[in-house]
Amino acid sequence: MVVLAGYAVALAVPSLRRLPLEIAVRAPETSTLEWIALHIPVGTVLAEEAIFRGTLDPLLAASAGATAPAISAVDFGLWHIQPARAAQDPVLPTVLATTLAGLVFSVLRRRSGSATAPALLHLAINAGGALAPVAARWVDGRTR
Repeated sequence: MVVLAGYAVALAVPSLRRLPLEIAVRAPETSTLEWIALHIPVGTVLAEEAIFRGTLDPLLAASAGATAPAISAVDFGLWHIQPARAAQDPVLPTVLATTLAGLVFSVLRRRSGSATAPALLHLAINAGGALAPVAARWVDGRTR
């Protein structure tokens, strides 16, 4: 619900809506539906959550204790350097944002005892991010 509210606010505020509109200009070669139905759940969420929350977090918890979520979060942020470069996104903000997300995912995994909860949050954030440019174009068209 928090993710949905965040996207709703971003779409409602014109200065924030500009961000997904800029992303809309860089349309991928695949459809939004394909991204949401296949690439995000399987290629991103399943793969990353299996690696980070399913494997790395438990290993780090056994060896690094309380610092495990922070270490995993930094690793998760650094993991996104190449995708940021490939998308021609600014690397530092991408790494910082994904490090923060990784920290939330790792804490959620630790508290829930499962990788399912962070995977569902990860899916909601990424699918929302894929839908935001489409929604921003629709909202922007209605407000003009």
